[in-house]
Amino acid sequence: MNTTKIDYAQTGYFSGLITSYLKKGEQLQNFYSFFPDKEGFEKAINNRKYSFDRNLLADVITQQNVSAGASPSDKVLKNIELLRKTNTFTVATGHQLCIFTGPLYFIYKIITTINLAAELKLQHPEKDFVPVFWMASEDHDFEEVNHIHLFHKKLSWNPEHAVKGPVGKYSPSRLSGLLEELKPILGEGENAQKLFEVLNNAYSKTNTLSDATRFLANELFKDYGLLCLDGDSPELKEALMPVMMEDIFHQSSFTAVNKSIEELHQQGIQKIQVSPREINFFYMKPGLRERIEQQGEKFVVLNTGLVFSKAELEQEIQEHPEHFSPNVVLRPLYQEMILPNIAYIGGGGELAYWLELKNLFNHHEIDFPVLLLRNSLLWIDTVSAEKMQKLGISAADLFQETEALIKDFVARNAEQEINLEEQMEKLKEVYHEISEVAFKVDPTLKPTVEADLQKALQSLKHLEHKISKAEKNKHETAINQLRKLKEKLFPGNGLQERFENFIPYYLKYGPRYIEVLKEELRPLNLEFNIISEKVKLAEQV
Repeated sequence: MNTTKIDYAQTGYFSGLITSYLKKGEQLQNFYSFFPDKEGFEKAINNRKYSFDRNLLADVITQQNVSAGASPSDKVLKNIELLRKTNTFTVATGHQLCIFTGPLYFIYKIITTINLAAELKLQHPEKDFVPVFWMASEDHDFEEVNHIHLFHKKLSWNPEHAVKGPVGKYSPSRLSGLLEELKPILGEGENAQKLFEVLNNAYSKTNTLSDATRFLANELFKDYGLLCLDGDSPELKEALMPVMMEDIFHQSSFTAVNKSIEELHQQGIQKIQVSPREINFFYMKPGLRERIEQQGEKFVVLNTGLVFSKAELEQEIQEHPEHFSPNVVLRPLYQEMILPNIAYIGGGGELAYWLELKNLFNHHEIDFPVLLLRNSLLWIDTVSAEKMQKLGISAADLFQETEALIKDFVARNAEQEINLEEQMEKLKEVYHEISEVAFKVDPTLKPTVEADLQKALQSLKHLEHKISKAEKNKHETAINQLRKLKEKLFPGNGLQERFENFIPYYLKYGPRYIEVLKEELRPLNLEFNIISEKVKLAEQV
């Protein structure tokens, strides 16, 4: 197995904003507190102020594990207890509750988080660092979590009746049909049987999708002490009450984030990831998560008959803070209020909207965490690696658009030179000489010469295209292999990690798959990873 790295900018899949951030671009330095390097983490640790009740946090996580029927490992139990100590910090990531973990980057996010916690412990042995997975249980976009892509098939959870409200409250018992569909796909191997047992226990023996996701994450990562936290908790939401009051009645979030957006515009950054609303909380109950909107003197819960006066809504916040769910603008603030957090690990899109939030954090006097781009990875299986070697292409070549990749391949393997640029330049020189002669005889002839030149150049381009097409025909078999290889490793011309699920890899390698990712990925190496199988992992077990 061989691990190589390429610059994120070279992949073509990451925005200019993110590549600028990774290179400490000057225009972004006012939008974060500390850069993700050794010096930045040291400053973040020394500056971190935290006032939330640590015992309450540890107790909530313990109770949530009990509710999920999870069997925490000794490492998990130890990390829960460490949270009670003032010299313990967290490293956090978060994600939606995608069934069966969803796309691969769910796994990569958590591995990055686990590895960063371990690396910080090495740098600061007198302190402890605990990896935390923040579960986006209050999200209500069911279409984003209800499917996976597996072995060229899309497996979807489509309940008979429409599901509404926060996805974390959905009953996974409705997944029984999908589990039965999945079982024969997994096969009969030892890894398949173990994995199905875990998935079946997660989704058929728990009461909510939150509990199912916690159970599954615990099974996959319990050896590394990962803690799962669901922010949908009445005890935790009490801490958010002052923010609820400010946001709903004074639009403080709207003002603070729009100020950041204007500052980003002034730095030449026009594309904005999220836009704040006047009110950035949803009203939430079982089967319900809808926006709150002020209409005159009243506060209306959209798409319902619920209407509150200001006094009634204040009372509802004080008596039932769990009925209020922060949107994408305020969820990060809530997280950082609850956790003694040093760093947040996210994808490019996530980091882009976090960079809009520093003014909001400053307003509420909450420390802004170090923002770290999660590890990204292209996994090249043995068959694909052998095919690439045969075709003479590198992993970096594959990041080109398909047609550009084919053009380069044909040019490299052509028996004759098919680029006529040199001949075109010579033709221009000849016509330039002709133009000068013609101009001396009759200045009005110059446009005619220019027109003839353009026709001649067009003819050469047409001829170049014909030669290229003929050369392509010679390599038709190889080109077809190249197209299939590109589609296999970049499904739909996108990144593998955003499409594929971890199941095929786990079937092949079992728990060793997670171990290899942990060994190969380095959280503070800010480059795109390419793992190419040279020796089968099964042989290394």
